Amino acid sequence: MTEQQGIWGPGPRTELHLNDLILGESRAGVFLQTPENFNIPRGKSPWTETLLWKPEYQIITPDQKQPAQEKENPLFLDQGKSSPEVWLEKAQNLWTQGWRNLALICHSTDLEFLTGLQNQIRLPIILQVENTHENVSSVIMGALACGVEGVLAPFTNLETWEELYPQLKSLVFSLEKELIRPPLKKIVHIPEQTQNPGNSRTVAFQGERGAYSELAVFSLFDPKDTSAIPMKAFRDVYEAVLKGEVDYGLLPLENALAGSIHDNFDLLLQYPDLHIVAETQIRIEHNLIGLPGATLQDIKKVYSHPQGLAQSAAFLDQHPEWERVPFYDTAGSVAYVAEQKDPTLAGIASAVAAKFYGMEILKSGVETNPRNFTRFALIAPLGVTPLGLVNKASLVFSTAHSPGALSDCLSILSQHQLNMRKIESRPIHGKPWSYMFYVDVEVPADMALFDAARKALTEKASEFRLLGAYPSR
Repeated sequence: MTEQQGIWGPGPRTELHLNDLILGESRAGVFLQTPENFNIPRGKSPWTETLLWKPEYQIITPDQKQPAQEKENPLFLDQGKSSPEVWLEKAQNLWTQGWRNLALICHSTDLEFLTGLQNQIRLPIILQVENTHENVSSVIMGALACGVEGVLAPFTNLETWEELYPQLKSLVFSLEKELIRPPLKKIVHIPEQTQNPGNSRTVAFQGERGAYSELAVFSLFDPKDTSAIPMKAFRDVYEAVLKGEVDYGLLPLENALAGSIHDNFDLLLQYPDLHIVAETQIRIEHNLIGLPGATLQDIKKVYSHPQGLAQSAAFLDQHPEWERVPFYDTAGSVAYVAEQKDPTLAGIASAVAAKFYGMEILKSGVETNPRNFTRFALIAPLGVTPLGLVNKASLVFSTAHSPGALSDCLSILSQHQLNMRKIESRPIHGKPWSYMFYVDVEVPADMALFDAARKALTEKASEFRLLGAYPSR
């Protein structure tokens, strides 16, 4: 953002620096407003560090003078009772005077207003949730889905950590998903042949042999009676399942570090005759793979999927002389290097891919963050039953353009004891500034509660669809 542009116009949002954390387009934060004497046990839970307990920031309103603090310190401009015009004019003045670590505090939970504000200015937006909301957690999740950079959450009426914990529990997966991970699964081995006439089921996946998606297939099914069928594109997987060419399709939905794979969420909507019947998660461990006998000193080019390159950036930065070449698939990059027989080339992929293509691991564990997991969904035609006891569901809905419409829909979930695990908004194609909301919930043992919530959402939302109710492993 240049001095001339100021705070106005669409484009990249500025980042907000708070202590050692940076909020922006890839990360959101919740600021807890608790009593002064409230004791938060920082070692109480593995995810307590995901929240900003006591960030150092100052709040002013447009009618107040700017503080005498250093301009590098975070400053929140609260709209208060001022008009939007006065509020934003004050923000522009602060920016002009050199306040770069600046954010706006907004009090409106109106989706249209928040969306319009985000398209009008480039400053981070912090939503102030009012104490009058019955379900603070649902409002917070809705705000995060709208794309705000932070939420000021009032919990001033609580006295103990035990009272606060249940309300925060549903926020975890939206705040810092990589801190919550299932235990590591045993290493799976893929069969040598793609197809076996005696196999009882076929599962399509996107990528080449040895891809992480293929490993995910065999974390769900026994390789002895399963054939994994590689496909070039995600849509090819959907088409193969729809046409009955394979029994199932296995698709990545979300990576702990890179976020959602939006193509697959959009495709789920485009194929209403398919649904999710199971979910699995595997750890993504990247390796630098080259020809047998090659060394790190030989390497000049490194190929991998863009996410593979991005997730290995810290390691690759140690070798600035290497050219990074985006490739359509991690395992495919290793297959390509094997075909070229050039010791100056390397790929980043799984250890299984190295073994499958007869290559050598030059450096293992090159991913920047070891808490790198990917969540996969198994899809099948409607009528195919889930692969076990249902404990999770994915649904999508849109709301009316009216104040509180999203909050009303989310409240239905809490009223029926459905714990929300994730919420994300996606634009509706052909309808500017209109959004579909993708929501994951835990399904209680009493399925009647889930069925009642589903019925209530169908009646309340403008559009509603169940993407699947399934076991999550």
